[in-house]
Amino acid sequence: MSNAVRLTEYTGKETARKWYVVNTKPRKEEFVRRQLELKNIRAFCPLISDYRCTNTGMIPVLKPLFPGYLFVSIALDIDYYKVRWLPGVKKLMGSGEQPVPLDDGVVDFLMERADENSVIKRKTFRKGDTVRVRRGPFKGLVGIIEKDTSPHERVRVLLNLINYQATVELPGAMLERG
Repeated sequence: MSNAVRLTEYTGKETARKWYVVNTKPRKEEFVRRQLELKNIRAFCPLISDYRCTNTGMIPVLKPLFPGYLFVSIALDIDYYKVRWLPGVKKLMGSGEQPVPLDDGVVDFLMERADENSVIKRKTFRKGDTVRVRRGPFKGLVGIIEKDTSPHERVRVLLNLINYQATVELPGAMLERG
């Protein structure tokens, strides 16, 4: 679907839809996205799969890729007030009081990497990649990927601990390229 959909219904003149960034109140991204879609305004809130530590272990959760922000495709002169005064919206991002449109390529880039539920696919690790553990009991340790990423996003990492090489399986979300 093209992002430059032409509108003539309200003004009689053609107006191009552009992507803008909406700043939302904390943890209101999904609420605002649903409200915008009820008003027939296209919204995109990219999500990322992560893990939360609990007493029972690691639980997978979906979190916004950009907490407090989402993207909307609007014709500014027609849809501005529908978006700006929606409950949960702080403002449209821009220069001063004027919202600034994004380059369509930015949102297209994110949409290409998202599945049908707007979840961005995580980077995969390959055998031999060097990684650093971002959190958990092994935080800060550097290891080498022993086996390619599994479908469950668990990664087998070879860690060098006090002259002992240990193999551990960790969620991919806990690792970064090292």
